[in-house]
Amino acid sequence: TSTALEGALTQIHWYTPIGPRGISPERYELQAFTEGFQQALESGSLEKTYLFFDDLYPARAEWAAWYHQALSGKTPKTLNLKASLGGLIINGENATASFVLNLTNPATGKPQKLERSFKLSKKEKTWKITAPEVKGKDKNK
Repeated sequence: TSTALEGALTQIHWYTPIGPRGISPERYELQAFTEGFQQALESGSLEKTYLFFDDLYPARAEWAAWYHQALSGKTPKTLNLKASLGGLIINGENATASFVLNLTNPATGKPQKLERSFKLSKKEKTWKITAPEVKGKDKNK
């Protein structure tokens, strides 16, 4: 009976209501954007990630080099790649988001964790990555 109940609970789909009693439409749009970017990161395709960047993104070449370096010598088929949202700060129609890439090569079993932060902005009714997040200088150096 408990296994039947447990099986039934896994079939339930939970939805977050949108509107006054749930998540705001703006927050829902941002959540959909960040989840879409995570899926693009997990695809291993640089081209898919480009869809989330603003046309005027200033560090496109730097992003491409970083992403290629992260996946160098690995193929999505032989790599366990999981992306997650590490942090999110929202300020109206601007936000700062931190994404975490967890890579595990099945051949070696060695995990690797990489993090990248971006500034986001809602432009023309859609969210876009507009700039890399610049970390403050390390005070210990």
